[in-house]
Amino acid sequence: MEWLNMFNWLAYSNLKKGGFCKYCVLFPPSDGGKGNQPLRVFVTEPFVNYKKGLKLLRNHGSTDYHQLCIEKGSAFLQNFNAGGSKSISIMIDDKTKKIVEANKQRLTPIIKTIIFCG
Repeated sequence: MEWLNMFNWLAYSNLKKGGFCKYCVLFPPSDGGKGNQPLRVFVTEPFVNYKKGLKLLRNHGSTDYHQLCIEKGSAFLQNFNAGGSKSISIMIDDKTKKIVEANKQRLTPIIKTIIFCG
């Protein structure tokens, strides 16, 4: 019960007798494990390894695919609450474009410095 309070993304399934990540179950990535392996624990299989529990929970919470699933979930809720009908994919794509543009702006002075020094 303590872990459910510590990790708001964690949910317990009485049917499967284990924990799942709410966001990764609802907005699953196609892959994202080490070496792009299919995702299992927390996504398609219940989390039942309580001995290594805290470590596994923290590891899952810090993965890139988990963070993306949280973004998708937040975008879905924001869109739903606003009564919108914009696709989640389009909303995530818009955010990605903004990130790419910001990265380009950060890169410009670095490239100019390299050219100047070269």
